[in-house]
Amino acid sequence: MMKKYFDAGTQLLFISMLLASIIYLLIPGFFPFPMFLFFNVLFAIQLTRRETIRAGNSRIVGTILGSIIGLLFYIVVPENILFVPVGVAISVYAGYVFLRTFTPIIAIIVIMLLSGGAMQAPIEYVWSRLSAALVGVAVALVVSYFYRRRARSSDAVFYDAAGKLLAEMQTYVAALLRKQGTSPSPLHQFIPELQQLRTIRRRLLDDSLTGDDSEDQLLTIITLLADVYMHIQLLQRVGGALNQENVRRAYQRYGIISNQRFSYPIEDDAVVNEHVQAIFNLFDQIETILSNNQK
Repeated sequence: MMKKYFDAGTQLLFISMLLASIIYLLIPGFFPFPMFLFFNVLFAIQLTRRETIRAGNSRIVGTILGSIIGLLFYIVVPENILFVPVGVAISVYAGYVFLRTFTPIIAIIVIMLLSGGAMQAPIEYVWSRLSAALVGVAVALVVSYFYRRRARSSDAVFYDAAGKLLAEMQTYVAALLRKQGTSPSPLHQFIPELQQLRTIRRRLLDDSLTGDDSEDQLLTIITLLADVYMHIQLLQRVGGALNQENVRRAYQRYGIISNQRFSYPIEDDAVVNEHVQAIFNLFDQIETILSNNQK
């Protein structure tokens, strides 16, 4: 139950708020309105670094725009409630122009300055908003970065299991080519390992960050390995001879000179070579992904 509710998002928020609290205790005079620091952390921290950067950028740019618009209104019509609708409309428009989205922080700052929420200290209020935005977003980015590194170590469990399955499949294909199509062992041995990879991926998504595009990457690896399984299965149902390109690749990978015919009742050279070529290509793709993520 504890694990269910204290998930990645809760952990990120807790760590970020704790760090923001420590910063405030160390330099309390830097934040005349300390609640803005925590508000910025709350809205900036996201489940992935890319989303955190996007949210942080929105907070900082929105705070700057809101401060400029709000101060201009404050100078012309200080604390005039009647101009709040005009200020909000301009704030919304500015958000769409500069950020291409509705950004509430711009309108909030303008409303506070026009409605007396700045307590007749507009410069101090604006400074507090700006400093809180910069520090709050920095806290969110730092926490997101180090949490992401922790997530990568968790991902290693998946990549190790995928690498093990890939090695077993390569050994199986090598044995298949050496025996000219005779099945070296039951093919269904790979099914539990594919299911285990799906289970590990699901647990990673539930329990920690995989960040940015890695969720798709894990699924890509599983899909490619499943495709290898399918091609091996089909290869065992048809006979034929390998073409020169596949003979060369078999020799490069396994030191096998496999130029005899696969002995099956149904023979089709084109089909055999299609599946062998597909298997080699899939192996190359999986090896590339694994090497990029195991550095």
